[in-house]
Amino acid sequence: MSLEAAGVVAFKYIDGVIHYLLLQHCHGHWALAKGKMEPGETQHQTALRELKEESGLSAQIVGPFQEQYEYWFVHKDGTRVHKKVAIFLAKTTDELVRLSREHCDYAWLPFADAHKQLSYGTCRNILQRAHNVLLTMEEAA
Repeated sequence: MSLEAAGVVAFKYIDGVIHYLLLQHCHGHWALAKGKMEPGETQHQTALRELKEESGLSAQIVGPFQEQYEYWFVHKDGTRVHKKVAIFLAKTTDELVRLSREHCDYAWLPFADAHKQLSYGTCRNILQRAHNVLLTMEEAA
């Protein structure tokens, strides 16, 4: 079985410093907002819908940033699933976070803290690349 998903590295400025949104799944791990694509959706639409569903936040995709990764996992029914995920960079100015049932906590963290908090190396690498793109965009502005 194969699934396609999309998500975002969501960020906003707090006191002039870039902060990233991390979501804690109720299983305990910290990750980026992401979820499976629905029929007829583009990757951008999926990424922004998942951010809205998981955090209540609206955002805009920004920059020339797109990362992809894939992995295998075992579904609760025992089926092996291959998942492909596209990740984009998304800026929000929303204040109120409303978590979905699948998440127990969230954090807005500056880069170094967010990098440490993420549970998986793949997400840490994506965050690093997203942060580098944002810094380059700031320098060009």
